[in-house]
Amino acid sequence: TTDADKLATTCNPTYPAPDLLGNIQYLHYEFSKYVDLVYVYDGIATYLKAATRDDRREKRLAAGKDWIELRSRAIRGGFCSFTDEEIEKATAACMKMSKPTAYDHANILRWMKAEGIECVGSLEEADLQMIKHKKDGVVDGIISEDGDEFALGAENLYCKMNRKPNGEYRFKVLNRSAFFDPSNPFKSKLNRFPDQVIDAALLLGNDYCPRIEGNGAVKVLLGSLERLPRLPSGATPTQKESRKRKKKNRVREDDSILDRLASLSSEEERKQWLIANGTHGMCL
Repeated sequence: TTDADKLATTCNPTYPAPDLLGNIQYLHYEFSKYVDLVYVYDGIATYLKAATRDDRREKRLAAGKDWIELRSRAIRGGFCSFTDEEIEKATAACMKMSKPTAYDHANILRWMKAEGIECVGSLEEADLQMIKHKKDGVVDGIISEDGDEFALGAENLYCKMNRKPNGEYRFKVLNRSAFFDPSNPFKSKLNRFPDQVIDAALLLGNDYCPRIEGNGAVKVLLGSLERLPRLPSGATPTQKESRKRKKKNRVREDDSILDRLASLSSEEERKQWLIANGTHGMCL
């Protein structure tokens, strides 16, 4: 399952909106050689994203005004002709649009339905529908650039797609079991406290509730670095080099917010702590 809209800008190389339908078609034919795809469309934006989406939409429409007007004239049907100047303006306006329009989405959906490609809509964000598909056993993995899926329980998340020189596509894969495995060399507090992934998502903010003020990734997930004693005045080059090595290899203290939450004995205690430690805590 994938949020196709994000393929327009988040992948490498980027796929600009004017060619979105063609790129989606190409990607579908390529991926269909190996997997059966299910496409999930976003529904109504959450209240946190509604204002952002409205602002983005206004900017896109303003940037692509000449393109949209020319396209509308062609869609209305009947005989119509365009001057070279109109086509040049429309082309330039089309390239300025950094995201797909409703026309682009409608064309993709129309093509998928005509081809019998499986696609579903979501009431809100597509990630919720994707997770439901995974839990119901409809799909084996999720292709998305949205990290919320991991907090919601995704087992295999494929992201950061890029295309190799030989034409093959490559993803970074976030496997839940491998991430939380004790042998994972890339340690983080989430490895130690897998039950607190949702707590971390609430603290740092997501598509469904705002970030609790004053909390960043270092404070929530990592904790502070161990303190080193100051060098004495007149320190020798050997002492300076030794301190430099120690500074590079400092470990994190057990004072992150996840450490503090883990020390609380019940879910209710954690909830009350979260509410008490942020001006937007009541969003929980």
